[in-house]
Amino acid sequence: MLFSVSCSNEGTTGGDTGGNYNYFSVSEEWNNSKDITLANSVVSTAATVGFSVYGSTSYTVSIESVDSGSNPLNLVAGDFDYTESTKTLTLSYSGRNKISSASLTAKQKYQYTITFKFETSSDSKIFDVNVNLIKAEVITKTEIEAMIKSMGTIYIPATNMA
Repeated sequence: MLFSVSCSNEGTTGGDTGGNYNYFSVSEEWNNSKDITLANSVVSTAATVGFSVYGSTSYTVSIESVDSGSNPLNLVAGDFDYTESTKTLTLSYSGRNKISSASLTAKQKYQYTITFKFETSSDSKIFDVNVNLIKAEVITKTEIEAMIKSMGTIYIPATNMA
């Protein structure tokens, strides 16, 4: 049998001396949709990136940096816009301009790591979020009509619904 006892004098070891609940922390909300979908260089779906902030009601949030990884398009913090009240992350005007001149593959996910900075008057926290840019494949009316015509006649056998 193994038994252990540990004692400390919290006043001299840096432990909690009681009643000190001043902390500032940030966590990512669980229901985020972190895909930004682009159709013809226009954002058709913005990402949802929400955070839970504890220990302060007076703070600012900003995009500190962007890691483009090995993506063919290098984006920077100024290429994204974040609205905290709606939890919306989208491309800024400069980001949309970069996308319009880039040759991205349709239906391909391009992952970017966005570093958010949360600041109070006395503390700051950094939080990284992976976001995907997806170029939508645009299908024309003529292409849809051709797909339907190529399917031919579809027979659905009657079933006993009783």
